[in-house]
Amino acid sequence: MALASPWFYYRRMTLFRPLTLLLLGSLAACEQPAPMRTETSGVATSPPPARPVEAERKAEPEAPDPAARVATLRGAWRVAGIDGVGLDEPIGLALTGDGRQLWWEPRCAGAARAYRIDGSRVSFTSTHGPTPAGAPTPPVCAIGLPPRLGDVMRALDEATSIARTESNGVLIAGPRHSVTLYSQ
Repeated sequence: MALASPWFYYRRMTLFRPLTLLLLGSLAACEQPAPMRTETSGVATSPPPARPVEAERKAEPEAPDPAARVATLRGAWRVAGIDGVGLDEPIGLALTGDGRQLWWEPRCAGAARAYRIDGSRVSFTSTHGPTPAGAPTPPVCAIGLPPRLGDVMRALDEATSIARTESNGVLIAGPRHSVTLYSQ
């Protein structure tokens, strides 16, 4: 038995390859997800609709749970939203806190606030009081500040309430401005 020439196989492949790809593409487009069976009724149901991913949600003020009180701002915090709008910047903002203060690193930049929490009420004050006459001014580092840091500090300065959000964030709000933080 004689073998066919290589050209025979080449022509055969070039003829059937586009046809095969077309058929496979048609089958893939028509395929529907398999029905899911429920354990209680045994009736086939369609899968639940897709839900938005947490990262796609905007950091909006949410209805806080009155039982979930914020006792301290100790730790590292990511700024997730300002005035109810998610923070979508090329550079993220993070704040650090202890039992009495909340600040942006480096501390020599002067972006720090002392705070006091009383139940669901909060107040922030500048950590830099008036400099007495003749006293040296505190050192300031030569560093560029993130573009939205001023908005965060403005929201903290006028804040009157603090609460947990449904997604376990912290909403610090005042009459006109708010900031949403998530623990890091």
